[in-house]
Amino acid sequence: MKRFLLFVAIAFIPACQQKAPPAAEVPPTANMPAVAVTFPELGEGQLLQDGIRVHKLTIQRGRVPMKLWVYLPKPTVPATPDAKLPVVFIAPAGSPMLIGMDLTDGDSAEHLPYAKQGYVTISYSLDGHVAESNRNNDAVFMAGVQAYKASGAGRENARTAIDFAMAKLKIDPDRVTIAGHSSAATHSLMVARLDPRIKACVSYAPCLDVVTWLTPNLAMLEQAVPGFRTYITGTSPVVFPTEPKCPTFLFHAKDDTVCKYSETVGYVAKLGATNPNVKLLSSNTGGHSQAMHTTGIPAAIKWLDGVFTEKKPK
Repeated sequence: MKRFLLFVAIAFIPACQQKAPPAAEVPPTANMPAVAVTFPELGEGQLLQDGIRVHKLTIQRGRVPMKLWVYLPKPTVPATPDAKLPVVFIAPAGSPMLIGMDLTDGDSAEHLPYAKQGYVTISYSLDGHVAESNRNNDAVFMAGVQAYKASGAGRENARTAIDFAMAKLKIDPDRVTIAGHSSAATHSLMVARLDPRIKACVSYAPCLDVVTWLTPNLAMLEQAVPGFRTYITGTSPVVFPTEPKCPTFLFHAKDDTVCKYSETVGYVAKLGATNPNVKLLSSNTGGHSQAMHTTGIPAAIKWLDGVFTEKKPK
């Protein structure tokens, strides 16, 4: 197994450039039952720049703790007690599509731009995180793989975050967005497909064919985790070229060396054939992540404002 883990680390980037198997070979992810949870109160939180207040919470999902960072934008003046705000949900990037991810301080740079523009912004951890220092430990790594699979590749984490927002915050149900970068961009497309509460999706530099990404290791993973191929196929956007149905914004830099811009172009062409509100924006430079911060996020927020203009409560 050590050899497998090393191969995952060194072959992660080239794997996303291989040819995909036919989508019809395997079924999508099945619906999963919800896990009963008790939601904590927000508390005082911490005041940040521009009047934004962040509340860092932990939600217990069964026996699995889940982090939730809630950014509340500066209140409007004069404040409207019954005003309902738009919300953006964001999972952390950086997963090799096998394990979950924790939230770290560096993630806030992706969260704050939305909150500055008046969006409640909620980021949530994904079950199955394995620290870098433990990724050479076979037992620990495979436990992360199993936990990530048990959560439906983070689908349950997303559902819990949305449930929390609807129960504890003044959220406009007609202005609910999920966004993400890289592996979290793939996650955002999956959640938008599966959860009808999502009204818009933003995906920055996604991996669109998860099966091909993991092809060098699929046989070994299937042996270690029975049913792995069927489950992971359900997370792969290319298998569902007519979904999500909601307005969808994709951003990709043409010089991205992690996931190919051309694959995003092909995906958008297929999705746009059935979804009338799909937008692809590109930049010539900026690589896999920098372009998202400088170009992608500002453009996505402007796009979201336009999408939600007619749905904004009077």
